[in-house]
Amino acid sequence: MLGVLLSIKRQCIKSEKQYKANFYLMVLAGIITNAASLGVPFILFHNIPSISGWSSNEIYLIMVYIIIAEGLNSVLFEGAWTIPEMVFSGKLDMLLIRPESSLLQILCYGVGIHGIGNLIFGIPALIYLQVTMNLTRPIDIMLSILSVICGTAICLSINLIFNSVAFWIDTGGSTSITYAISNLIQYARYPITIYPLVMQIILCFVVPCAFMGMIPAMIITGKVSVIYAVAVIMIAALFMGLAVLVFNKGITKYESAGM
Repeated sequence: MLGVLLSIKRQCIKSEKQYKANFYLMVLAGIITNAASLGVPFILFHNIPSISGWSSNEIYLIMVYIIIAEGLNSVLFEGAWTIPEMVFSGKLDMLLIRPESSLLQILCYGVGIHGIGNLIFGIPALIYLQVTMNLTRPIDIMLSILSVICGTAICLSINLIFNSVAFWIDTGGSTSITYAISNLIQYARYPITIYPLVMQIILCFVVPCAFMGMIPAMIITGKVSVIYAVAVIMIAALFMGLAVLVFNKGITKYESAGM
């Protein structure tokens, strides 16, 4: 399955690189957008010493975990965003008759070029932060890798669940519902303790973006016990399982073009 995924992604990137100017501009845009997003806390920390007990580097760490998770999703699983359009147009028909998993085929469909920019910016930034914060022990490196993997799974599950709504609701091929939900991830780029209690609950248990950035950052910086890594794994596994369940249930409701 991994071999199929990587093979398809190589072909997608080759296809995108046929338009070299567009390809490199999209990558550059991804880098600039993420660099600019770090400008807000940079400006804030010139005026205040900390935000809700978090230093500037700790907040950058939260943001970088999310940037990398979003980048990996964009590069590897961009196809989740095509579900509403495939359902509306009937393009899903051709995937269902193939012997490969329909979910795998959808997830492999296309590649988000801006996600490459996320990774080019995010991975060196994470390495720099860990060196600067003296988080270079093997356990720290392992926790960071685990955090990125779980964050990617959570981000994918959010995209897959809410795009699969198209199996029940005629969205006209639009992804507006998922865009609205995924915007909550932007709130999780900061410590959720700065938000009202209701928002904290939503970001932890309804759309668990806090487990993509803040909770992993708390674990690696020693704000909470390493045992919380188990909770991150459990949340990632739970929501990934829920996402697959919702998608598979949706497939049974699919009625081909003109549903």
